[in-house]
Amino acid sequence: MSVHVIYYKDGAKMMRPITSRAEYMALRDSEQNRRADKRHLVQMNYSCLPAENGALKGSTLESNSVGMDIDLNSEDWAVEKEKRTVRDQIVAKREDLGLLMLEESFSKGYHIVFRRRPDLSQVDNLRWASSLLGVEFDKGAKDVTRVFFTPADKLVYLDDEIFENTAAERGNTRGARVNAPDGCGNTAQGCVNTDGVNTSAAGLVLDPAGEVKSNTTEGSIKRAQRILTLKVLTGAKRPLTPLVLTRVNRVLTSATRTLII
Repeated sequence: MSVHVIYYKDGAKMMRPITSRAEYMALRDSEQNRRADKRHLVQMNYSCLPAENGALKGSTLESNSVGMDIDLNSEDWAVEKEKRTVRDQIVAKREDLGLLMLEESFSKGYHIVFRRRPDLSQVDNLRWASSLLGVEFDKGAKDVTRVFFTPADKLVYLDDEIFENTAAERGNTRGARVNAPDGCGNTAQGCVNTDGVNTSAAGLVLDPAGEVKSNTTEGSIKRAQRILTLKVLTGAKRPLTPLVLTRVNRVLTSATRTLII
């Protein structure tokens, strides 16, 4: 699995790994990203690890995840209905697919990230997922270096396993999973509520009464959310230190998967 944010150095696209839910959500939900047009949205890559010089261009090292772009071809009046149908199909088959992330794209469509099947090529992984879900993938977005423009407030599903940033190994058992980090189980733990509302600070799910759906104590979660709100979302001059970010992430990763319908 992997998720890298793209940045520019001397005009070249470079890759930096994202290793926590807190960091990922802060990038997605930043004020700058909320105001940006498509060309200036945060860019993410989910299918490869950086080339030797840290660049995106030239990378051939596949990660254990695959990013896929799903475009919908309906007329404008039918798009919302088709989007709901496609989203329901993806969520219903998330276990078979090995779903790691689902978001709406900036235009009409979806981005998904799923566990790589190591016995298949990049293109064959896309074809396999396309067949499983009954949707077409974007044929112009089949390379491992494909980047995804990431809008705020469009996240539907997130599994923390995506932050492991591991390379694919040919010859692994078909559909094999690596162990999740300490505190992150391989099964859904709380944090799933089809009537939920996303909290931008932590990516947790709240039930209609506003209660946090998590196995973590309410006080710990509120403290973590308060730290993120003050230090990240309000653009405070003093950024989160690595120690504080680690502590916040430990609190938030008690709910390793988020489903927001």
